[in-house]
Amino acid sequence: MPGARWVEPSKFRLTLRFIGAVQEPMAADITAALLRVAAPRFALTLTGVGNFGGRTLWVGVDKNPTLMFLQSRIEGELQQIGLPADPARMFRTSSWCICADAGALVRS
Repeated sequence: MPGARWVEPSKFRLTLRFIGAVQEPMAADITAALLRVAAPRFALTLTGVGNFGGRTLWVGVDKNPTLMFLQSRIEGELQQIGLPADPARMFRTSSWCICADAGALVRS
């Protein structure tokens, strides 16, 4: 990918719920809610790769029971503090994706 730069794997993210921009009082509530969420350690199975608009690489992640439990807990906690249900329901499909901006790659 032209212009790709190397970044550390710790900079990758797995989005289980998109929240968007919020004001400070709600941001503090979101932080507190997410700190209440825990799940046991689990392995991810990667499936497929691609890009969005030539700038963002993605790697698909297969569903597994622990990952679905974690996503459900996140959604539940956020709804308890007043965020509406995620209308996109983007994590009800056959895979999630790990995204890395600007062609971020893992050095092998």
